[in-house]
Amino acid sequence: QEALNRHIIARSKSKLVHHQFGQLTKIPKGKTKTITWDRMSPLPKAKTPLTEGVTPKGTAINISRVTATPQQYGAYISTTDEFDFYKNDPSPEILRINEILADNAGETQDSLTADILSAGTNVQYAGGKTSRAALDSTCVMKVEEIRKAVRTLKNNKANPIDKDFVAIVDPDVAFDLMSDTAWENVKTYSDPKDMYNGEIGRLYGVRFVETTEAKVFRGANLAADKSEL
Repeated sequence: QEALNRHIIARSKSKLVHHQFGQLTKIPKGKTKTITWDRMSPLPKAKTPLTEGVTPKGTAINISRVTATPQQYGAYISTTDEFDFYKNDPSPEILRINEILADNAGETQDSLTADILSAGTNVQYAGGKTSRAALDSTCVMKVEEIRKAVRTLKNNKANPIDKDFVAIVDPDVAFDLMSDTAWENVKTYSDPKDMYNGEIGRLYGVRFVETTEAKVFRGANLAADKSEL
């Protein structure tokens, strides 16, 4: 049983793409369910020269608190008494069932994370649009949109991850971007041990990670289902 559990955990982790860029926090046993992070705003530039022997006036720091409450999710596969009686131990069927459960666990967790991320309000819309409702068939993820996003991130002093920003995209967007002449395949610039899970390539300072769980808003259902940077 322990071996099967390790197999499920290892296989489910391979499906987790969004999680690898988040801040992980352990939940102490027997403590509150609410998890809290403190976010501190940067200080203004200290451009006034110091005076010898005089302690300058202290600067107040702005702290905003972010909280979250963990939720449990899960699925199981029921079998018949005959299946349990006649199967070998461990049987190929049991191993396959564990693989299905592992895939479901990883894809479920990644999809839930994508739902939360896509609910953010800092959004850049393609084609210069200012709302999701204004998007039409001409508003697609072009290389120019990637460069605009990088500019926005830099102007807002966003910190890159390992010198590059990261974009999570679905296979359709990845297909379009890989046709750009500046596209770098991940094998040309990254050692396998340094690759992100799902990483496929780099373009203009952005490393792209592909997953079918990337949030996508389509057609008339733009309020529900988008590849995001």
